Amino acid sequence: MEADSNQLRRDVAFIQGLMAGSQGLEQTPQGIVLQRMVSVLDELAAENEQLQLRMDELEEYVEAIDEDLSEVELVVYDEDLWENDEAFASEIDLDEEVDPEELVTLDADDAS
Repeated sequence: MEADSNQLRRDVAFIQGLMAGSQGLEQTPQGIVLQRMVSVLDELAAENEQLQLRMDELEEYVEAIDEDLSEVELVVYDEDLWENDEAFASEIDLDEEVDPEELVTLDADDAS
């Protein structure tokens, strides 16, 4: 259930207005508790707004990565492209079976 950040801010401001209009309430123990609760709600609304902005940024970032990955997949998995590239085809036989034990692996220390 996603709440609109602006609506949360308006609701907190409304409650703060009600508290300010209640004379003498801020001197009672209940009024002090209510003021602190409204303050916490205001902080939560601000944090929610920041989280929503970060989530929107992350969504855009993931979409960009997904688009880039799709482009890479088209290049890597498009065998017709590789078979038509004579320079590549002369170096590597795409139909050749590869023995997994012959593959070279790099340790983290070798990569640097």
